[in-house]
Amino acid sequence: KHWLAAMKDHALLSLPGEFKSQLPYEGGAFYTNDTIELARPHYKGTWAPILQAACLWLTRGGGFENISNERTELDVSDSGNIGLGPANATAQSDPVEINKSRFHLLLGVCLESLCSPRS
Repeated sequence: KHWLAAMKDHALLSLPGEFKSQLPYEGGAFYTNDTIELARPHYKGTWAPILQAACLWLTRGGGFENISNERTELDVSDSGNIGLGPANATAQSDPVEINKSRFHLLLGVCLESLCSPRS
């Protein structure tokens, strides 16, 4: 799950400046509001191995199949940034919707890397 949280952080930190208001005020899973500028270069340089690790975890580590166990074993209250889905996901989210969010996160990062001249 931490790989997905790192991918989510990368996606948020890759947003152009005009979307700064959409960043979570409390920061992400691995950065705080005070360390955003220090974290950006790190995520920009390491997104590819993080993406590969997240994909491997989802496909071979049971990430897609393990949603029900995660929901019962993991206390997600007060932890909106653990990578289970969108920032507004709750513990009662449907497992299919959580998997869709995970897939869309990974697909979005891949498409951004293919299409963006900034990266």
